[in-house]
Amino acid sequence: DTINSAYLLKKNGIPTIFLFWMTTCVPCQFEFDNIHKKYATWQKEADFNLYAISQELPKYASRFAPYVDRKAWQFEAYYDFNRVFRRIMPEGLDGLPQTFVLDQNGNIVYHKKKYRMGDENLLFEKVKEIVLFGTRHAKYDQTVSIANEARKLLTKSTKDQFKDLIKYLYLACT
Repeated sequence: DTINSAYLLKKNGIPTIFLFWMTTCVPCQFEFDNIHKKYATWQKEADFNLYAISQELPKYASRFAPYVDRKAWQFEAYYDFNRVFRRIMPEGLDGLPQTFVLDQNGNIVYHKKKYRMGDENLLFEKVKEIVLFGTRHAKYDQTVSIANEARKLLTKSTKDQFKDLIKYLYLACT
């Protein structure tokens, strides 16, 4: 089956996760296995879309369908044979795996490269934040306002302290 990328990118009022991967990417395999184990529970907790978009090299394209069939994921997987997403996503999807979370309005609100064990938990926390609060809420706006005021007072030597402050303020607001 062929699907138009516009279908996947449409604004549908719920968060959407895009996982970009390749069958030859070992970190991708670990990430997907861990997401697969938790996906059914996640679906009970929050309404969201999840699409696995393969960026398979043309010479390995024949591996895609058997691999997906064997894994039997509960989420949808597609092969981007025209490499459309490489042209439209930030940084051209340089390096895999890459994950993007779009809010209910189709805006990218989270992006990460690579995979470390446990990243899937942070991913789902981002989805739950959007479901519960929308992309922005009063505490977030307040945090941004405070952070912008603090940034005006900083010198280069305090940039790392600023990053720690932002983390603290974010955690305090969630």
